[in-house]
Amino acid sequence: ACHLGLAQDLFEERLASILNEDNPIIKPYLPDEPGHPDLLAMDLDATLARFEAARRALVPRLRRLNAAEWQRPARHPEYAPYTIYVMFRHAALHDNLHLYRMEELLLAPSFSATSA
Repeated sequence: ACHLGLAQDLFEERLASILNEDNPIIKPYLPDEPGHPDLLAMDLDATLARFEAARRALVPRLRRLNAAEWQRPARHPEYAPYTIYVMFRHAALHDNLHLYRMEELLLAPSFSATSA
C-alpha cells in the first residue's frame, strides 16, 4: 500500500515535467535501486492519508487538461509512445494490479486477522 503512495508522487512529478518541458526524458521506476525507501518501515496511515489527499487533488487537475495536453509526449525507454494519457492509463492499471494483489492476499485461507 505504501508503494502506491510513492508511485503517486512519481506520477505527479512526471506530469509536471511533461506539461512544463518539451518531450522530457522519463526515468524508469526501479524500486530495487539504492536509496529507495523501505516500504515496510513507512508509516502506513500517514502514507495512505497523503496518497488520498494527493489523488483527490490530482483528479480535478487531470479533468482540466485539454486534448492536446493529454497527448503531450515524453521519452520513456520502456514505452513508445509515452504521453500523459498513456501514463495515467498505466497509473490506473498499476493501482488496480496492486489492489487486486492485496485483496488476493487478504482472502487467502492462510491469512488471519492477527497476521495483519
